[in-house]
Amino acid sequence: MNVKGKFFFIDDDKNEHDLFKKALAKYCNNEVVSAYNGEEAYEMLKVMKDSIFIIICDVNMPRVNGLELKRMIEGTPELKLRAIPFVFHSTHDSGIVVKEAYSLGIQGFIKKSDDMLQSVSNLEELIRFWGSIVHPNSVMD
Repeated sequence: MNVKGKFFFIDDDKNEHDLFKKALAKYCNNEVVSAYNGEEAYEMLKVMKDSIFIIICDVNMPRVNGLELKRMIEGTPELKLRAIPFVFHSTHDSGIVVKEAYSLGIQGFIKKSDDMLQSVSNLEELIRFWGSIVHPNSVMD
């Protein structure tokens, strides 16, 4: 799979970062940028000049949660203009949260599984899907 850019994975659980890197390794060797809360991720995004292929983010995190982070990105013109695909990967999937997430312009919401093999499979499917589509970030030089 030829994917341009880094994967940005945001989750407060280190084990989730390890699962994501394991799933990604099967398909490509792109760098993974990690953040452990929305505040840290936002500060990194503001200064990062590297191409980011996709943001995969948990909803429930300390300090700044995923929904707040997405609002901050949408409220920052230079980050919004980068049009980075944003997908939630979370155990928190109530109807209210899912509706709010999509109202913020996310491109997907994947429920975390309690089963590690299923979690890896879900992440692999996400990577396979986003790696096969054409998006402005994948064709920009």
